[in-house]
Amino acid sequence: MFKFLKEIKEAFQEGVEEAKEELKEEQEKEKNRNIDVLNKLSEISQEERFGTSLAAPFRTTAFMDWFSLFKSSRELKEEDVIPVHLYKYGYLDELNESDIERLKNQQEGSFDIENEEDVLSITQSFLLGVGISLHSLENIKPKYQPEELICFKEGKLLPAWSLSAAASTLVSGVEFNGLPKEKSLKIFSELLPDVQKRYKNWDEFGDDYLREDGLINSEKKAIKQTDNTIYNLTFKFGSPWVQFPLETYQL
Repeated sequence: MFKFLKEIKEAFQEGVEEAKEELKEEQEKEKNRNIDVLNKLSEISQEERFGTSLAAPFRTTAFMDWFSLFKSSRELKEEDVIPVHLYKYGYLDELNESDIERLKNQQEGSFDIENEEDVLSITQSFLLGVGISLHSLENIKPKYQPEELICFKEGKLLPAWSLSAAASTLVSGVEFNGLPKEKSLKIFSELLPDVQKRYKNWDEFGDDYLREDGLINSEKKAIKQTDNTIYNLTFKFGSPWVQFPLETYQL
C-alpha cells in the first residue's frame, strides 16, 4: 500500500516538474518572439513611432488593448503582448474588421472627418489652439475656433488631450481619409520639439491627459476606462511609452 502511494506521489512530482519545464520553455520562446518584434519595431522611423505614441490614448481605446475596467485584474492582462498597431499606422490589411470599424467610427464620429482637407484643418484647430504653429500647416485654415472644441475647458484648450487628438486625427487620416503618409510624418517631425518642450516624459504627458479627460468626461465608466488606458500605456511592457520613452527621441 505504502509503495503504491509512493509511486503515485513520485509520478505526480514528475508531472509537476515536466509542466514547469514546459512552461519555462514556452516563456523563453515568448521572450525571443518579443525580442524579434521589438527589433523590427525599432526599424520604424521615429516620426511614425512618435505619432502613434502621441495618439496612443485614442488608439488604445479604439483597439481595446489590455482592456479591463477593474484595477484588480489589469496587471494581469496580456502582460507580454506587444500591440504593433501602437507603433505604426497605415497598414489596414494587418487589422481585423472589428478594429478597423472602431477606428473609422472614432475618426468620423468624434471629429466629423470625411476627407484630407478635414484632417488637416482639424489638426490645425487643435494645434493652434494650444499655441503651436507649424510650417507644414501654415496655409491650412483651422476648421474650428478653440471654444467650439470639446476640449475647451477652463478658458483654453486642454493641451495633452488636444495634442493626442491631433495625432489621432493625422494617423487615422492616413488610414481612412486619403492623407499621404509622408505629409503626416513631416508634421510629426515638426511637432516633436514642441511636445518635448512641454513634457519631460510620457508619464508627465499621461498624467495631464488623464486629468484633462476627467474635465471632458463625466461618465464614470468612461473615466475608469481612461484611467486604465493611461495606466497600461505607462507601465505595460508592450506599450510604446515604455519601449520608446519620449526623452529618447532625437530632434
